[in-house]
Amino acid sequence: MAMVSTDQLSILVFGIVIASVAFILNTLFSAKRWTAADRERQLRIEDKLNFLIESTGQAYAPRQKHRWQKLADGGDRDGATKEYGATFSVSSRQASEVVDQYLDDISPRP
Repeated sequence: MAMVSTDQLSILVFGIVIASVAFILNTLFSAKRWTAADRERQLRIEDKLNFLIESTGQAYAPRQKHRWQKLADGGDRDGATKEYGATFSVSSRQASEVVDQYLDDISPRP
């Protein structure tokens, strides 16, 4: 495995932050509204960015998981869907999409 210097990591973090800002601005000014799945996906991206920032020695406090995420992590997909729907006032279909995307994102890749 190749070693990455602190300078290279700083440049990588800076690039990721710039890309994220561009993505956020593009989304804010586009006609498409964010879906619940988009919001959750963005929060997961922010968590990954915060991990990179922390690895460079910056101060960081990870956000706490929502109750629906804890339910999904425990294998209670239906409970997580109901909790998400109640918490964010979205339809059961939208809540199901978010929970499915969350479970897909956290599942180990081969």
